Amino acid sequence: MPHVELSLSEVADLGATRPGSLDRWASVVATATEPCLVLDAAGTVIADKIPPLLAIASGGLARGLLRVRDEAGASRTVDAVSSALCDGSSVVGSITYFAPVNPVSRVGHASQSPG
Repeated sequence: MPHVELSLSEVADLGATRPGSLDRWASVVATATEPCLVLDAAGTVIADKIPPLLAIASGGLARGLLRVRDEAGASRTVDAVSSALCDGSSVVGSITYFAPVNPVSRVGHASQSPG
């Protein structure tokens, strides 16, 4: 089972000045309906709209696919399902479950040796 670690403590200030193209992409993320994010060249999150944060913002459920890298450097796609955590009527956080997405198998491409 791969270990997934997500830290949102380094989310950049959305009001901070950034290079022009990153600023434009950050505005795209801010208005996107699907989960997405923008990283700068140093790997800092510039704009963040991923299932854990969508659940907090909406107070409900959010779902999306994420690409993660394991310790060996291999990438895989996971299905992230997040739910808001509430204390009374206030949203206090979110919980996210990750499930690996299996690669699509190719049907009908088996090699056949001549008879």
